[in-house]
Amino acid sequence: MEVVRLRRDDFRELLQRFPPLLEMFVDVARRRLASDRGWDPRRSALLAQFLAHGLYNGEKMLVLDMDSCTRCDLCVRACAEGHGGVPRLVREGPRLGRFQVAGACRSCTDPYCLVGCPVDAIHREGSLETVIEDHCIGCGQCAKNCPYHNITMIETGDGAVAQRLAVTCDLCRDLVRHPGSDEVRCVYSCPHHAAMRISGDELWRRLTGERR
Repeated sequence: MEVVRLRRDDFRELLQRFPPLLEMFVDVARRRLASDRGWDPRRSALLAQFLAHGLYNGEKMLVLDMDSCTRCDLCVRACAEGHGGVPRLVREGPRLGRFQVAGACRSCTDPYCLVGCPVDAIHREGSLETVIEDHCIGCGQCAKNCPYHNITMIETGDGAVAQRLAVTCDLCRDLVRHPGSDEVRCVYSCPHHAAMRISGDELWRRLTGERR
């Protein structure tokens, strides 16, 4: 970075000699003053929390409306029933206002989990679903890379054939008619319509009441 220092008198002379430059500075000053007048400390705190949890990066997050959710855990049970008894979500996570972001794959815009797999077993397929292939060797690299702890390492088999594998939400790609849609078990099993799959942008609009 290079910083240029101008004396006050020189700066004033510059503005007098070049009226378009003066108009530009006045316009910037007016916009900044208007922005300061519209500053809301609660909105600012909400934005800080939103950014701290990396919610801007999610494209298909599992979000629960806690005003409607009865904590029945039918979403978790439905997920487990569709994945061999091993649920791919946890009904816990950061809460902003009345919304809670559950512990499930967010289908990130920039997916850290895809980086560094030594056998290329994890990838994106179709729309936004994350797929972990059967040749996963259970090294746990993808789980370490996920900053949101949404990849779980499990043990399968017994004795000499026991195997450690990585599992995560795959948006029910083998269970629904349209993989990547909202027809995922955790959403359509909720009797109170409290569960939804939405992007970080959509969550922010719901939190702030902003329109597209």
